Amino acid sequence: MDFGIPQGSILGPIFFNIDQCDLFFIMKDVEIANFANDNTLYMSAENNINLLEALENSVSDIFKWFANN
Repeated sequence: MDFGIPQGSILGPIFFNIDQCDLFFIMKDVEIANFANDNTLYMSAENNINLLEALENSVSDIFKWFANN
């Protein structure tokens, strides 16, 4: 194996959370529910337009973060 953690290892979820912890600091408008290696964005807004705009901005920030990391 050149890199990574074997799937199903005991340390896999811990290392994933360590790797992803910076992601929580860049999210300003949305909340993140995190369990092991599953992240879910959620938020509320006054109307669907504001909700869609905030989610699109957050997803854009996430893509930038992944590109840099």
